[in-house]
Formats: sequence, structure tokens, C-alpha cells
Amino acid sequence: MFDAPMTVTGFSTHDVPAWRKDLVFGGSCGDMVAVRPVNARYGGRTYLGILIGEIAQSLSVVIGKDGLIKADPSMHNPAMFVPDLGEMVFGHGSWWSVIEDETQLEDITDADIDGVWYVRALRQIAERSKNGEQEASPL
Repeated sequence: MFDAPMTVTGFSTHDVPAWRKDLVFGGSCGDMVAVRPVNARYGGRTYLGILIGEIAQSLSVVIGKDGLIKADPSMHNPAMFVPDLGEMVFGHGSWWSVIEDETQLEDITDADIDGVWYVRALRQIAERSKNGEQEASPL
């Protein structure tokens, strides 16, 4: 715990960048991507996009007992620029994949999304919950 009032003695951001050129799970700034935003206003359409890299979505802040405030960008997420929309779309708001060139641009379909293992698992859990079934605790 801290003694109040506290005197701030400094501010540090370490060396954690807010933007990363290369993605943790593959892809790099400038790669072409197929992007299907999840927001209904896009009508389920797949667009050609350009991967920007990973951009921090949050800032983690810690106040040390010495009064030093340490802030680091965190929760990085892939960001793609979609020229047809004139907007940036984040990975957490879309289905997307890296493509080699525009000839590989195919629609990301509902069947593609339904085939993802965690989508099937979440739908199964939701269905059981709707039917009043309880999940067994894994612990």
C-alpha cells in the first residue's frame, strides 16, 4: 500500500513501442490482407486491406513505492487500412488473413467463420446456456 499523499518522482515508458511492424502471429507492415469487418454496416463484405502492424489498444500504468510512474503500451492488436472504406480496421473487429496479391482476395464467408473451432465452441456454450444446461467446472 501507499502512504498518502504521495509525491511523484518521475515518469518512465520503458522501451515498449505503441506500434510494432511485425505481428506476433505472422504478417508485417505493408502486407496485403483480406478483411471482413464484423460491424453490420459493412454488409458482410470482404475488402482488400494493407496491414499496418500491431497498434497498442491500452496503456498499463504502475506506480512504484518510490513514486515513479511507469507506463507501457499494451494489448497490441493488428491494424489494417482499407482503401475502399478510407478507414482503419482492427483485428479484433474483423475476420482477416494475409494474402500474397489481390488475385487471392476471396470473400471471407459465414461458412469460413462458422468453421473456426472457437466460434463453434462459443455457439455450443451459448446453446447450452439457452437450454438451461450448466457447464461442468473444469477445476
